[in-house]
Amino acid sequence: MSLRTKIVVTVFMVILTISFLYPLYFMTINSFKDTTAYYLNEFALPRVWDPANYTILLGEFQFLRYFKNSLFISCVSTALVVLGAVIASYAFAKIRFRGRNVAYMAILTTMFLPGQATIIPQYVMFSNYHLINNHWSVILAYIASGIPGSILLLRSAFVGIPDELLESARIDGAGFFSTVFKIVIPVTTAAIAIQTIFSFISYWNDMLTPMLLLSNAEKQTVMVSLQQLFSRYGNYPTRQLAGLLLSVLPVLVLYLFLQKYMMKGMLVGSIKA
Repeated sequence: MSLRTKIVVTVFMVILTISFLYPLYFMTINSFKDTTAYYLNEFALPRVWDPANYTILLGEFQFLRYFKNSLFISCVSTALVVLGAVIASYAFAKIRFRGRNVAYMAILTTMFLPGQATIIPQYVMFSNYHLINNHWSVILAYIASGIPGSILLLRSAFVGIPDELLESARIDGAGFFSTVFKIVIPVTTAAIAIQTIFSFISYWNDMLTPMLLLSNAEKQTVMVSLQQLFSRYGNYPTRQLAGLLLSVLPVLVLYLFLQKYMMKGMLVGSIKA
């Protein structure tokens, strides 16, 4: 790579990084201002870092309640989807059984069903089972919609696992679940970490499903509460920015936590290959 190319690539990456980080910077500095300071100069650092906006959100608005609801729904949904997809993907990738390809294609076909077409049947079904205003209705809806796409991604990663490695595990007496948890998951950490991030972000950011299935205000999630926050504090943009910043923190923390596992998985995969 020539020096000119390196400079162009470096400049491009710097611009791209700034474009991603600037919204976080903008939300952070303005969430510690009052409304007057925000309208005077929204790009300047606050003269006094006042946490009043966060105090109001956590106290008067009870943002922490919505935060807990979203965290429970997103974590449980992500864990069950990834776990189910890992087990199913390993079976579709490495275990030969009658009807394997038919079952795999049938599961993938559900990905092409429009989400709008399943809203009414889902609501009626959950209503018949008395699961409306229950967090498990949202979790079950996420599991049904999330597993097919997760299987598609993880199966492609599991196909690349050497059969000799799995055969040696069987010779050593490893059963199905031992092979999955002790061999398959460590080798494909990168793919699983990526799928975990995608699933969590999708469930955390979803507003439609919780809004339809959770009409009780005490059961609602962060994304639904943001709509209420914008309505209640329409004249207080700094409180809105504080709410937006709080809503993205779990996603950032998850990415930072799983980043090292993604790198570890890539290293293990390259060594095994």
